[in-house]
Amino acid sequence: LYCTSQILNRCKENLANIYSGCASFEEEFGVCINEPIFESSWKKILDKYDLDDNLWLQSLYRIRQRWVPVYFKDVFC
Repeated sequence: LYCTSQILNRCKENLANIYSGCASFEEEFGVCINEPIFESSWKKILDKYDLDDNLWLQSLYRIRQRWVPVYFKDVFC
């Protein structure tokens, strides 16, 4: 399983250009991955920052079933 720090650290490595170019991205992405309505938040981030073609984010999304539940293990839905 992935943990929050692994996701955010790899995000900083793989999306360095976005992190350096937009001060609010880190906060917005953090909110996105901690949002109970993950899919719609994820899509908004991709659209806002024009990241639809980012292969790393596509692969992260494909394996979301491995890491998203970690964030919501204490949340009753």
